[in-house]
Amino acid sequence: MTREFALFLLIVSMLLAACGQDAATTPSTGDVAPVGTGGPGPTTVPITPQETQAGTGGGTAEVPASETETMPGTGATGTAGAGALPDATGTTGATRQIKVALMLNGTLGDKGFFDSAKAGVDRAEKELGAEVVQVVEEPDRSNWEPTLRQLADTEADVIVLGTFDMSDALNAVAPEYEDKTFIFFDATVDQPNVANIVYSQNEGSFLAGVLASCASQSDLENLSGENVVGAVGGSNIPVINDFIVGYEQGAKYFNKDTKVLKSYNSGPQAFEDPAKGKELALAQFDQGANVVFNVAGKTGLGVLEAAADEGRYSIGVDQNQNNLHPGSVLSSMLKRVDNSVFDLLQMEATGGLETGKTYPYGIQNEGVGLAQDELYEQHVPQECKDQVEQAKADILSKQVVVETALK
Repeated sequence: MTREFALFLLIVSMLLAACGQDAATTPSTGDVAPVGTGGPGPTTVPITPQETQAGTGGGTAEVPASETETMPGTGATGTAGAGALPDATGTTGATRQIKVALMLNGTLGDKGFFDSAKAGVDRAEKELGAEVVQVVEEPDRSNWEPTLRQLADTEADVIVLGTFDMSDALNAVAPEYEDKTFIFFDATVDQPNVANIVYSQNEGSFLAGVLASCASQSDLENLSGENVVGAVGGSNIPVINDFIVGYEQGAKYFNKDTKVLKSYNSGPQAFEDPAKGKELALAQFDQGANVVFNVAGKTGLGVLEAAADEGRYSIGVDQNQNNLHPGSVLSSMLKRVDNSVFDLLQMEATGGLETGKTYPYGIQNEGVGLAQDELYEQHVPQECKDQVEQAKADILSKQVVVETALK
């Protein structure tokens, strides 16, 4: 072997050894763990809960409670940013115990408006741990201001009250109790410690009018044969007329020739007299009305009874009254006083309530609408259900602007 050939073999053997070492230490592409499978990747970087991103297989990012905000009508606290879902109580941040008083300028038992306000407070007691200090029913106008002042003198830190009739009393009392929060539903006052709630009852009533007019010309039993519907109001006042204006517009949206009868109660028992409500409704049925809309609180319970007695039809109000006379009450125009009162109490308990402002509730955030339960599904003709859905879509898309009696 020559000296040159021996040197060549030495170089070749060194090159082969180097290649073998590289093959043993470099994984093939088939050995690399794909990202997201949970296997070891080329590099592992610890991620804290606050840094966890959606889709990485980690948890949900935590958002400080101070960043939470509430959307009216949701019944739960939302989050201003990526992250925390509400827990079972509908809250995301720390909840302090609030002490609540409720003042009603009417009486419970209407199965509608005032019962709905009480339901919102009851829900706050159950879900938020709120302490309900006192519930007062006071239909006597002369007692409203002193009663409200007495409630403000209690340990309650939040006082819930309505309606527009209470505006003067609230304007007199609220400035004297700057450390108290007042939640005022169904009207507004301009006070720095008052959070107002208003409702687009005209929008929900538009849907009720569509339903009434359609049902009046459907194949339902015992119709009069005339294109006539009606409405009974507790009193001839702007907020009641806001229902009726929307109702009439909705009825004529379905058929411009629909005749809408309107009747009102009056006096101190305007919303407390079922016998009078029945009398007014019976008069409308005698004039050919097929469906009558109850916009009269406890008085309106007589409207529903009259429809059932006559074999005709009615539409309830505020809460779901469909089960009071199944098959006769076609639906109910829901005015979600319960949800709105709960929403604002929840905001107060979690530190998010802003006073000196107004919170609106309409079709857009499900603050108003029709009760579409199993009785609605069973008794309302499909054509009318379809017409209601089309009307709702037209309102949401702004193709229909519902008129109002409120200025």
